[in-house]
Amino acid sequence: MRSGAQIEADLRAFVKRWTGYAGSEKAEAQTFLNELFAAYGTDRLAAGALFEGFKSSAGFMDLHWPGQLIVEMKKPGVPLAKADDQRIRYWQESSDASQGVPAARFVLLCNFHELEIWGRDAFPRSRACA
Repeated sequence: MRSGAQIEADLRAFVKRWTGYAGSEKAEAQTFLNELFAAYGTDRLAAGALFEGFKSSAGFMDLHWPGQLIVEMKKPGVPLAKADDQRIRYWQESSDASQGVPAARFVLLCNFHELEIWGRDAFPRSRACA
């Protein structure tokens, strides 16, 4: 098991590597996410996180780790608020109360330079909206 100091050192190296990135989302999002998992000492595939998870009304999630995490990436400089609608739709469609499948615990929005983590209820469609 890795220590907190090892994880912190790897995260600092990760941030240093990506700080100046100015390319496209498509070119490096999967590399970025694989390296982020690695910084925590975890293999994305071994954890069960998949790229390009499809949800009917929302489209393709950049990463879906069922029950845990959804990631929506944007290119550098794009305000994270531009993905608010996607975040909500992906999160809502990641659950199925009738099958006992909870929504992802967290949704991460990222533009390579900023990360925003959002968490909500386990079954977003099972209650009436107020």
